[in-house]
Amino acid sequence: MLNGKPFSTEQEIRNEVDRQAAAGVDYIKVYAKSDPNQTAVAIDEAHKRGLKVIGHLQNTDWPTAAAEGIDFVAHAVSWSASALPPGKRAAYQAEQNSVGPIKARIFWLESVDVNGPEIGAVIASLKQHHISDDPTLIAYKTKFVPSEEYRGKQNVSLAPAAMQQSWEDGGLTADWTPSDFARMSRAWPRMLQIVDRYYREGVLLTTGSDLPNEWVVPGVSLHQEMELLSQAGIPNEAVLAMATRNAALALGLEKEIGTVETGKCADLVVLRANPLNDIHNAEQIQYVFSAGRLVMSGTPSH
Repeated sequence: MLNGKPFSTEQEIRNEVDRQAAAGVDYIKVYAKSDPNQTAVAIDEAHKRGLKVIGHLQNTDWPTAAAEGIDFVAHAVSWSASALPPGKRAAYQAEQNSVGPIKARIFWLESVDVNGPEIGAVIASLKQHHISDDPTLIAYKTKFVPSEEYRGKQNVSLAPAAMQQSWEDGGLTADWTPSDFARMSRAWPRMLQIVDRYYREGVLLTTGSDLPNEWVVPGVSLHQEMELLSQAGIPNEAVLAMATRNAALALGLEKEIGTVETGKCADLVVLRANPLNDIHNAEQIQYVFSAGRLVMSGTPSH
């Protein structure tokens, strides 16, 4: 986007990447409406400027972006038609045209074959090109499967007031009916199963929460993300690695951070209870050290 309008030429994309590079950004992010050609141009220009590219993709599917050299993908799925069985793709396109891209995600999740070759192709492309994925399950769960746990006062009150106010209109699912939410709730386990398949087949996964999505509370949401990854069937030890070692590997900072080793940054969280036994114990924070200095002592009130 440029001044609120979609890019219309390749040069506009290159100019925008150059502008952001000159401003000192760390990464370039390509979004859902970017088509394969636009995505390829953005990746090419970013790499020329020494910047890595993150993809929040839909019009460009993950295998295509992987072949073009994208460095990371975000979110558990791309919602691309190509990730569905061929017999479901036309109906999915019709659903998007009928109810819009957000509500059509219900149909997508109902239609996806978790163990099918289409998801297998996505996984193969990520592994072949050494691309990490940040599933952000919490950003989906808060919107698509509403509950008191996420939308209730106890959770929402932990967010800054401006964020709370921005969530009052119901966000991206404000037009959903009880039937829509019920359908998505029934389909939701498929999302967890897809992420579990990523893990079992060796995709490098990290943890993140996709702020400032609706009802995604800073800080707390990272713990909620870890809990959802555990619910997906991923061992707690692996979930903890996603939040530490895997994140460092994805960013190319594994020599500096991510594990407790001599010579690395002494950024440490000391817990009161063992998160290997219960991932919720990651919230039982006793001490936080930054660069070897104690910056917090005590257990958060939440």
